Amino acid sequence: MKTVYEGSNIQGSAHVSCIKYRNLQNISHYHSDYELVYVNEGIAQVAVNDKKYELHTDEGIFIHSNDIHNINSDRRTVITVLKAEKGHFDSLFASKRLQSTIIDKSLNAKTVLAEVKTELTSDLENRDALSESLVSVFFIKLLRLVGTVSTDSRTSEKHTNNELYNKISRMLSDEYSTITFEIAASRLHFSQSYFSKLFRSLFGMTFTQYLNTVRIAAAIEKLEKGESTVAEISHSCGFNTIRNFNRVFRSFTGYAPSNLPSDYEFLYNLKSGCGLDPTLNCTEILE
Repeated sequence: MKTVYEGSNIQGSAHVSCIKYRNLQNISHYHSDYELVYVNEGIAQVAVNDKKYELHTDEGIFIHSNDIHNINSDRRTVITVLKAEKGHFDSLFASKRLQSTIIDKSLNAKTVLAEVKTELTSDLENRDALSESLVSVFFIKLLRLVGTVSTDSRTSEKHTNNELYNKISRMLSDEYSTITFEIAASRLHFSQSYFSKLFRSLFGMTFTQYLNTVRIAAAIEKLEKGESTVAEISHSCGFNTIRNFNRVFRSFTGYAPSNLPSDYEFLYNLKSGCGLDPTLNCTEILE
């Protein structure tokens, strides 16, 4: 299964997010945010950089920026996921990693996550600042408790690839209706043969496959608004003919544009630079 990049989906003025899920399942992915996965109820299987963990109730794991990971659970399992923006918290983790990423119960993660969630959803003054402070204190205690090791050159290389992925993804999200393979390669100052190989290694698919993914996501969003005809949507999303649009649309969704169910969900976040959404539709957001 391919690995996808997920851009930061932290919203609002706070630099952290805290969301509780039931039946959380996602495909292999990575992102720049730091992440804490905590099991409130049940059992979750978490894979991080090809190492597998089984987490039970009141257990958690810390996932470093850009670590490749996925989570698998069932309907009996409730999980809280805390995300913290790399740029805001990077001074704590710069050039070092935790020796152990399993969250010790002495850190009382359950209480901290509840406090962060309460602040983020309140109307109180300075709620964002307090939320960020709570997370910072938790991270500092975690660093002190388990100790750290210095990162190596492979981490720097992974950061560089991540930045390039983000740049390309943002370009395609912003210019999906007009961008071409030739234009993208030229703008990045790559030969077309090198760009083709690089793109496949970063995205796990060809340039055309990914561009069509972005275009179909845009088409679905426009169809849901109901403000344009299928022909207008086809043209505005960069397809040369209605026939080609219908063919690609059906290959991605299983439906013709005119027959798409109103509750259909597509595995792509059209927000600029966010990339593919790794979370599967079976996942339920609790709060």
